[in-house]
Amino acid sequence: MNRAAAANAVSTLYEIATGREPGEIVWCDSPAEAARLVAAEDAERFGPSLREQVRTQPWQRARAELMEAWGREA
Repeated sequence: MNRAAAANAVSTLYEIATGREPGEIVWCDSPAEAARLVAAEDAERFGPSLREQVRTQPWQRARAELMEAWGREA
C-alpha cells in the first residue's frame, strides 16, 4: 500500500468532513487490530466517528440524486 497516498486521501476526507486538519494517522495491520486499539485506548485520542459525514451522507445524497433523475422504478 502507498501510505503517503492513503494518508493524503484520509487527510483530505477529514478536512472535508470537519473543516480541520487531522491529527495523528494511526496505521494498523488489520481491522481487528484497529478495533482492539480503539477499545483499549482512551477514546479522546481518536475523536468522534466521521462515518456519517464520510460514508452515510454522501451515499444518501447520491442515491437521492439518482432517484430524482431516474425515478424509483429504474
